[in-house]
Amino acid sequence: MFMIDTSVGLTICKCFRLNILIKIMGCIISLIIQTCIISFLSAKEIIPPRKVALACVSIHDTSVIEGNTGKKTIYFKVTLDVPSADSNRIVYWFEKSTNDVNGAVRPSDYTATLPYDNIAGSVTFQPGETVKYIPVSIVGDPEFEPDQSFNCVISPGQGVIVCKKRGTCTIINDDAPPKLNILDTTVVEGNQGDVKMYFLVKLKGHCTDYPIKFHCATSPGTAISNDDYDAINGTLTLPANKTYKWIVVNVNSDTVKESHEDFFVTISAADHATIGRNTARGVIQDDDNTDSNVRFYVNNIVKEENSGTARFTVGIYSQSSLTVSVDYSTADSSAKAGSDYYNVAGTLAFVPGETIKYIDVPIINDTIFETKELFSLKLTNPVNATIADYSGLCEIPENDPENKPPKLKFFPSAVQFDENKGPYWLNVEMDHRTNRTVTVDFTTENGTAIAGDDYTATSGTLVFKPYEWRKTIIVTMIDDNIEENEEVFSINFSNITNATFDLNEFQPYPYTGGFFSDSVPNVQAVYIIKDNDHLPFPTPKIISKNYSLSEEYGGSFQLTMDAPSTEIVQFDYKLEAGTATEGVDFESSSGTVYFNRGAMTSNAMLQVKVIDDNVVEPPETIIVKLSNPVNATLSDTVFTYTIVDNDGPKPRLYFEVVESEESQKKIVYVRLVGKATSPISVNYSTVNNTAIAGTDYIATSGTIQFESGSSDFFVKSFEIPLINDDVIENRESFFIQFSNPVNVALPLTQLEYYIIDDDPEMGFVINDTTINEGDINGRYIQVNAMLKNPARTPFRFNFKTANGTATRDNDYYETLGLTIMFEYGNSNRLLLIPIKGDTIPEEVETFTIKYWLEDEQEYQARIATITIIDDDSPTITASTDPAPAPISVEAPKKTTNVFTPNGDGINDLFYLEGIENIPNEITVVSKNGRQIYRQTNYKNDWDGAGAPDGTYFYFLKIQGDDGKMQLKKGFITVLRQQSK
Repeated sequence: MFMIDTSVGLTICKCFRLNILIKIMGCIISLIIQTCIISFLSAKEIIPPRKVALACVSIHDTSVIEGNTGKKTIYFKVTLDVPSADSNRIVYWFEKSTNDVNGAVRPSDYTATLPYDNIAGSVTFQPGETVKYIPVSIVGDPEFEPDQSFNCVISPGQGVIVCKKRGTCTIINDDAPPKLNILDTTVVEGNQGDVKMYFLVKLKGHCTDYPIKFHCATSPGTAISNDDYDAINGTLTLPANKTYKWIVVNVNSDTVKESHEDFFVTISAADHATIGRNTARGVIQDDDNTDSNVRFYVNNIVKEENSGTARFTVGIYSQSSLTVSVDYSTADSSAKAGSDYYNVAGTLAFVPGETIKYIDVPIINDTIFETKELFSLKLTNPVNATIADYSGLCEIPENDPENKPPKLKFFPSAVQFDENKGPYWLNVEMDHRTNRTVTVDFTTENGTAIAGDDYTATSGTLVFKPYEWRKTIIVTMIDDNIEENEEVFSINFSNITNATFDLNEFQPYPYTGGFFSDSVPNVQAVYIIKDNDHLPFPTPKIISKNYSLSEEYGGSFQLTMDAPSTEIVQFDYKLEAGTATEGVDFESSSGTVYFNRGAMTSNAMLQVKVIDDNVVEPPETIIVKLSNPVNATLSDTVFTYTIVDNDGPKPRLYFEVVESEESQKKIVYVRLVGKATSPISVNYSTVNNTAIAGTDYIATSGTIQFESGSSDFFVKSFEIPLINDDVIENRESFFIQFSNPVNVALPLTQLEYYIIDDDPEMGFVINDTTINEGDINGRYIQVNAMLKNPARTPFRFNFKTANGTATRDNDYYETLGLTIMFEYGNSNRLLLIPIKGDTIPEEVETFTIKYWLEDEQEYQARIATITIIDDDSPTITASTDPAPAPISVEAPKKTTNVFTPNGDGINDLFYLEGIENIPNEITVVSKNGRQIYRQTNYKNDWDGAGAPDGTYFYFLKIQGDDGKMQLKKGFITVLRQQSK
């Protein structure tokens, strides 16, 4: 619209779209589009056109809480400030937020439907509309991450201007951060230089895509900063997607005799994580100026309540040239100081030549019925010597039988819980009512299950008022999304008053994984937590290779994977023309190929049908395209088959593989059919399939040549050496490929040769096991059942116990007809069998475990022997004469069943505690009986040399107290590479 100045007698001309003003000889002519109006006016100037206001479009910000699973839809609001008379189309697209380094990305964090090449979309305001919405789907996940954002950008068409072009969506994280825990550690001080002490910081929970920075600092305990160790104070970073970090502290070695010392490492101020266990204790064990042959011991004794005094004998195994001393003190067990005996404490000093001292403890006699009670005499703080036996037990037998208390029993004593169910109830009952108040303490104890992570810790005291007979303990499981093995914890009972435990309630139970605490509580109920989260296996990869095939015969090929899968694997294939022509040189085909569960080769061949003709032509190619893999990945999506022409007057080569007399190599015979009119050559090479070069055979390649004039059926050959090993494995194969034929035709371009394994059949074994008897019923012995080769299908066997010199009435609890299953990939099960402890001196006793396969009969059973070592001393008769010094050899207390000789200074040696000063002989053998290591008088110095990673059996002969050699057996696992 144009405006004319009316101050000089001019009028205003209007039209709906556009007015055109023309000045002719002092007059204004107005032309109106659609309607033509001419006005003759007097005017002296034209006023500039007036602007017409346009609608303004804006997009608004929004936010949403992410969620853990699935998708949720949110909307960007788009508005016009005023209605428009026309329709207006607004184009939009998405971009990463420029203000957010952790910006959300599509499609992992959000998705949207964008009809324009998956790049942009649009909304349209109809006349009169002022509000539109753009939908976006937010993808939830359980992983911790910072808040993220992205932008929706709008661009209007004509007739609309932009007031706010970008709208920001903020995705608010609602996932809990992972938790950092730091673990205690111990190191021997050494005499010179620095010793590295490693503290492990572990991440509990989901890995995070972001690095975790945290502060760490040392603080002194009994160790002095920068004297005994080098202080640290700084920041460390746990890389993204890693679950552990080592903190290294330098420990300063010296030759000064001192007590064991400690200091602490504290972690704090973590980003992208929280702190769980924030402080770890580092113990520096002193190793200076101590004669390891001078060792204190204290004996065990039995004394009646009315005997008045219990006398302990404290001695040293060998004389010392120095004065040695040790502190002693009594300690409660089931017997209590002040009611059953009187506390004593002090220091014993042995001058050179002395080997025995005596300590008398007064016993309190009363008329109250009491079961067998125990207290101990503990030795601490040795000077110029070490301690062999840290405590001696005094047993006060049951007395006053006329007031015998009731028995408590609890059930179940061993059971499996589901992680995602519960709570669970443990009932504790009395066999008869009593007019006394009965109490018993209980507390949960970690095994491989950890309180706060896997279950809720509980403890307290059960109080049975007079005539009450049942109480209940409630245990709650903690369900999480972490894949983990079965885990175990226990409820321990102690400090029972006015009652005893009914130990006939104990039952054996099998469980997988982990080792349980060696502590011996009064009574123990064991619980196994079964994980409800899927343990994924690595995704296998389908391996594709280029092949040559004969025009005359075509070919069929079986594809392979680099690892088996627990699921059925499939993929699609399609043959397309390369230089070969479809319908002329080959028949096109497509389809789907499958791999069965556990298989590494496809269950069907990929067929290639070649059209044979009489045309002489060069080698031609067929393109093979792979797509849509399910439960696997593809090494390549495209590879080629090359058709080798068979036309023309060329002679042919045929191939045959035979076994040599040594059976450690294969001979490939190459036979010429037809006369060579010119020199002939062909290249050959081996190619891995399931057999691997360097492991199963020696890679071989070369060229076979026939001179011109070679006659029909002339033969040449080459050899392929095979590698013999002791590894039990399936039938394996490799390919022999022939290529680049010169002046000759190849009916076959590839041979597949199978290697048949000749190692012993796979099987399973339950290890012989030895345990110290103990004094208290209800302790579980852990027996390992090992599968020599993990099955790809569930594997079951039956087992039961049988008497030997140990009997089910006196020494262990009977187990009848349990069936145990090894699940796929599982090679170890742990059986729990309860034994009965006592304080009766007796010979070493044994019982057996009979075990047989599910499809076998009991008479075919194998036998494992369980040996119970008596640890009770004979009753000592009081005498005024000094007791003679006992002559005894301490048996090894502990065997490290797994060691990691990777040179990091931690667990690098196969360690048998207490073995250094005992005559011994050790032999380590592989699973098939091959000797790996042998040593007389072993000194804990084997670093696994000669033993690849794996599990081995050891046979240990040690000299006992009677001077005779005793045989102990077990297994040891060498593990150099550790995954996160």
